[in-house]
Amino acid sequence: MRVDTAICREYYVPRAKLQELLDTVKTVLQSSRLVAGEIQKGYTVTSTGTEPIIEDGQRIADPSVASAVLPTQAGFFFGGTDYDQYYYSDLEYTRDTLTELLAEKDAGSFYYQSSW
Repeated sequence: MRVDTAICREYYVPRAKLQELLDTVKTVLQSSRLVAGEIQKGYTVTSTGTEPIIEDGQRIADPSVASAVLPTQAGFFFGGTDYDQYYYSDLEYTRDTLTELLAEKDAGSFYYQSSW
């Protein structure tokens, strides 16, 4: 069996897959409620290593649906892994962008450009 090991290329994304993603994002947003709480804003380097930078913000009260349906992913390019205001904001942006794209009946074809 041959495995495609190509990276950093374009991948065709069928319209149905974009609709599936939109539906999934809407499900997570509908089941997520932001509440006041401490969030991790990053790290600072100290003489003994690194320490998290904590500040007041908003967290998802019950991230069980989010973590089951659209889990965060640790890694260099993936950003934070907390279910907080930044995760929620990314979902809102994705919802709004996909809603606009899918409303255009003659929008053409869709492609994803990987960067790794």
